[in-house]
Amino acid sequence: MLVCNSTKYIKSGVELRNRYPMQEIRFNKKLFWDYEISEGDLKKEDVLIFYISRVLNNGTLSDVLEIPVELIRKYIDRLSLSSEVRRFWNWYLRM
Repeated sequence: MLVCNSTKYIKSGVELRNRYPMQEIRFNKKLFWDYEISEGDLKKEDVLIFYISRVLNNGTLSDVLEIPVELIRKYIDRLSLSSEVRRFWNWYLRM
């Protein structure tokens, strides 16, 4: 486990149907000022979806770059995104 300031690196616990290897996703705790989320919670698919939604809506560019495009593509229909952010990602994923 790598720790850098208030940012932790975690391994995504979601199995991607063996298409993608487990990969580390940088967890920015500052994006969750209103929730108590532990590392163990991030291995649950619904929490991962919530995390990706929060990063795409409120994260910095470096936060967004930590999310593999494959995960965004897989969960795009389940992410809770603002209309502007959703429009961008729908456009980007069609390219």
